[in-house]
Amino acid sequence: MKRLAVGICFLMGLLFSVEPGNLWAGTLPLTFNGATYALGNYYVAPYQVSIGNTQYNLVCDDALDDVNQGEKWNATTETLSNLDGALFYDSANPTASKTAYEEAGWLVSQIFANQGTTAGGEYQYALWDLFDPGFSGTYGGLSWGDENKVEGFLGMAEQSSNYESNKALAFDANLVIYTPNPKMQGEAQEFFGVNTPQAPEPAAIWSLLVVLVAVAGGRTRQLSSRPLRPVGRSLIHGHNPTIQ
Repeated sequence: MKRLAVGICFLMGLLFSVEPGNLWAGTLPLTFNGATYALGNYYVAPYQVSIGNTQYNLVCDDALDDVNQGEKWNATTETLSNLDGALFYDSANPTASKTAYEEAGWLVSQIFANQGTTAGGEYQYALWDLFDPGFSGTYGGLSWGDENKVEGFLGMAEQSSNYESNKALAFDANLVIYTPNPKMQGEAQEFFGVNTPQAPEPAAIWSLLVVLVAVAGGRTRQLSSRPLRPVGRSLIHGHNPTIQ
């Protein structure tokens, strides 16, 4: 019984160790730690973002909003198989939305493959242009050559043979999308991660705790049904105390 109680306490501590209340809401706490590479007027991926207490390299798909050094926010997590809560998901056009995120996934794969290079920055601007058309040309401050590459990479992302290849390589299955919560313009940006943490569903957490409490209750009833045995009788006879 003691071990079970300790286990429940440990689980409760683990659930709240990320940040109190976030897991119950199905979100994770993020902190923006900065970036290393710049192209044109902006820093480009990878961005260093802490999820809980661990730092990861993420890619930003959102040029409409911004985050600052040290900024903290909460985010829900989506995948390409479940985009309902994603920032640019349009429930009125689910097929087009899914295709756009699959194209984004291909650009993310190219950003990670070319990080730290000019090509990596150009892929980043192509990703921003995907969801905010014309951003690179209007605000990027890119050279003519860089802007030409951005347009070319965006065209490549729209080729189904490219983004379908990510499925064959199982890359898409490892993508995690971090959507700011609340989801509205003016909040933090949306990011992509690869093999990074996902927020558990609140219902799953409650279900797990209900099971643990039920097990604890059953164990308590089982112990209370046993006949009590006398203890400490050996003290009367001057022996070491033992439990009979």
